Amino acid sequence: MPSAITKCFLRSGLLAVVLLWELSCSDRSATRQAGPTRGSPANPAGPAAEAGSANPKAQAHLVRARQFKSEGNPFMATQEYHVSIDLDRGCYPCLLELGGVYLGLRQYDLALRALRRAAALRPSDPIPWKRLGDVFQQIKNSAEALTHYQKALQAGLTGPERDEVEKRVKSLSRASDPVPLN
Repeated sequence: MPSAITKCFLRSGLLAVVLLWELSCSDRSATRQAGPTRGSPANPAGPAAEAGSANPKAQAHLVRARQFKSEGNPFMATQEYHVSIDLDRGCYPCLLELGGVYLGLRQYDLALRALRRAAALRPSDPIPWKRLGDVFQQIKNSAEALTHYQKALQAGLTGPERDEVEKRVKSLSRASDPVPLN
């Protein structure tokens, strides 16, 4: 027997979305009862990989989002990230990872929104600044890309990402230098 929600969505042609949602809800209740174990798809690296939200419900949705992302289902992952963010507005990993998923989907406006919120939560973390630079570079806004890459470097970006960002900063700086008129 279809639920009232299913009946409403039947009229609007979104039956597939509702059925997927209902399936994910039933899967979610089974996951809550059994709980993820170390090495399971919901928890590949154990407790360290789960760092995120203090809200247990938001944390459960974050774990589910990561599972969908690892399974190659970014659309369901974004839904779970949004649920997690609705439950905990300060969930930094949710915002950061959501921005990364949207960047991969080339939904730059949504990536910017999520990454700006992540950067506002932790301005001393270089990762959201780097990803913001990546988004601006993708949309051909060199000035903003340069600004955000410089913020990432100032925030202490390290390792191979630092080398990559330094090359991009040099490239963008050269491109933005005025050409002298002789």
